[in-house]
Amino acid sequence: MIRLIYLHGFNSSPQTIKGRQLAAWLGPLAGQIAFDLPALPHRPAQAIALVERLLAQYAGNDHGSSASPAIYGGVSETKRERGAAGPAQARGDDAPPFQGGRNHITLIGSSLGGYYATFLAEKHGLKAVLINPAILPDRDLEQFLGPQRNLYTDEPYELTRKHLEEMSALRVARITRPDRYYLLVQTGDEVLDYREAVRYFTGARQKVIEGGDHGFQKFEQVIAEILAFAGHGQPPPG
Repeated sequence: MIRLIYLHGFNSSPQTIKGRQLAAWLGPLAGQIAFDLPALPHRPAQAIALVERLLAQYAGNDHGSSASPAIYGGVSETKRERGAAGPAQARGDDAPPFQGGRNHITLIGSSLGGYYATFLAEKHGLKAVLINPAILPDRDLEQFLGPQRNLYTDEPYELTRKHLEEMSALRVARITRPDRYYLLVQTGDEVLDYREAVRYFTGARQKVIEGGDHGFQKFEQVIAEILAFAGHGQPPPG
């Protein structure tokens, strides 16, 4: 079975428009494609640890475990997932090694979620679709240090230098297998410079769309291409 994990962006949630559009599209394909849209904690280390637990559950299922994934779109993280995470968790060093089903898992990351997806794809040998991804979020978010509030859940928190340090610890200097990646950017992105992503993902499959914005307008028009890249249907051209 094909498995998709959508990683939302900064101050976002599973209620993100793109996530809901993808979930609606996948409804009729429930028997062929498994979809998870976890609520990522604002701490980068905790967000990575949460996704790695999900990957470990997938690995258990691939080896005959009857356990089903405990993290689903629209469900907030548990108390354990909200616990403190140290530098080792930011690197995923304490997570169980992921051994199964790599060829059937595709990460889909938007903005900061794209940055997380790149780290996880490199570490675990996964495919990843990057939608207007952040390349240097620790640099870009420094100007927003201080009080923050999630745009969907209204959860307040403080964006600190610890957040930026954890982001920096996840940086991948250069991707090792460009064929694992599919980059989707819009030139009208008002938050990030799309050209940074184009340069960073040199050699990867890329779709650069004129206009649009950071939220990625008309996302539903590229869903079929995303699914094809993940292994369902015809692969996207280019």
